[in-house]
Amino acid sequence: MSSEFDPKLKVKVRRLKANGRERDRMHGLNRALDKLRQFVPLTTQHQKLSKIETLRLARNYIAALERMLATGIQPTSLEYAHQLSLGLSQTTTNMLANLLQVQPRLLLAASTSFSPSSMCSTSPRCAPLSSTYQHATPSEMFHPMFQPAQLNMSSPILPQSQSIPVPIPISSAYSDLSSDGSFDSACGYPMAYSHS
Repeated sequence: MSSEFDPKLKVKVRRLKANGRERDRMHGLNRALDKLRQFVPLTTQHQKLSKIETLRLARNYIAALERMLATGIQPTSLEYAHQLSLGLSQTTTNMLANLLQVQPRLLLAASTSFSPSSMCSTSPRCAPLSSTYQHATPSEMFHPMFQPAQLNMSSPILPQSQSIPVPIPISSAYSDLSSDGSFDSACGYPMAYSHS
């Protein structure tokens, strides 16, 4: 009888260990997403974003910052809101419009004339910024309605702060994204940004 009980007990113990590992993994993922939510324009003072909305907004925010740094040109509030809202739900788009004081109807009208795929086609994943935007026309880079303006480093369109984000070492920015502190730096971006 004990020989029949032992395999069942082993299976149960293995299942409990696997459940514990999965629970720890999900807690780690949720902690990382909570940290990421602190750095995107819609912070915890707004409605909490879903996991996918957080990742999409972070992707759009990084692309907008890359563009501003590469071109030295600050988009208007409408253009910035449009860049941030690409691929996001209507609810998140409305929150962005409210935050940036833009009419949500204007974002809807602009999104019908611009697709996220055109943005992705002009920004290779691991290319340096200088080559990413070197040959792109303004319409290819982001939005066809873009009107150049000089970049103002005390811009109100940057979240949580009235100044440009401060570079911090990438290892400290992502040290808690995995339990062992590892980070996949295949693209070689040297800095992450933190709001001081």
